[in-house]
Amino acid sequence: MTQKRLSYIQTIASFCVGASLTCLILIYYSHFPHYLFCSKTAYKLLCGPWIEEGLKFISALLLIRFAYFTSSSIPFIGLGFGFMEQLAYFINRNDFTDKRIIVVWLHVVLGLIMGYFFYLAKKTKYLFLRIIYYILALYVPVVLHLAWNMLGTIK
Repeated sequence: MTQKRLSYIQTIASFCVGASLTCLILIYYSHFPHYLFCSKTAYKLLCGPWIEEGLKFISALLLIRFAYFTSSSIPFIGLGFGFMEQLAYFINRNDFTDKRIIVVWLHVVLGLIMGYFFYLAKKTKYLFLRIIYYILALYVPVVLHLAWNMLGTIK
């Protein structure tokens, strides 16, 4: 298999993983709303970014470790996640605004940031630095996602 074909397969698989994660979150949220650990407002502002970015981090870690994907496929997980989130929001509320389109790109940018830290973790030979990079790969996108959600609530 050529490198180009392998790259296409990784891209499509990463997009599908991101879309599937969003579907799982939406199904869980719609069928079991009383099992949320916080209120709807707190979920949107605080719990949501940790759950979303945490699932992206875990899936990226599994894809890189066991399926031998490259760190450049992580933004496509974010693209699939943002696309399905946008699609669900459009179907449920019939609202297609510029702010909602930015959410797709927010997930892509957060995926790029996460992918960069995964790349740094792969390139380092020191275990301590690798652990720090993995922590940053989760923490930085979560903080930026939290900041985005906080800015979204300001009117």
